[in-house]
Amino acid sequence: MSVALRFVPILPEISVSVPSTPLAARTVDLHVGYSGTVSKFDYYIQGGPAFTAVADVDGTETELSGKLGGTYNVSQNLGIYGEFSGVSNGDEDNNYGTKLGAKYSF
Repeated sequence: MSVALRFVPILPEISVSVPSTPLAARTVDLHVGYSGTVSKFDYYIQGGPAFTAVADVDGTETELSGKLGGTYNVSQNLGIYGEFSGVSNGDEDNNYGTKLGAKYSF
């Protein structure tokens, strides 16, 4: 069994929330994290500040966010992946999300 671990210096990501009405919110995540491989499983963990700007509100809010995920490589071309993410929300309840899917490469 081989284990590989590597430091990922910075992982910027921009997310936009677009409901059926005008643009609602934009979030910029500036994460640092680690990723690695154990046999057929690739994994990662990352976290850092999330800067959120809401439509019609001056300034931005800074929260903490993070993600934990992985991919099981069924074959050289097929991987099954999942991710769990969360972000703080000031005095409100935290927000959580999940992803589950498959990726096939030709």
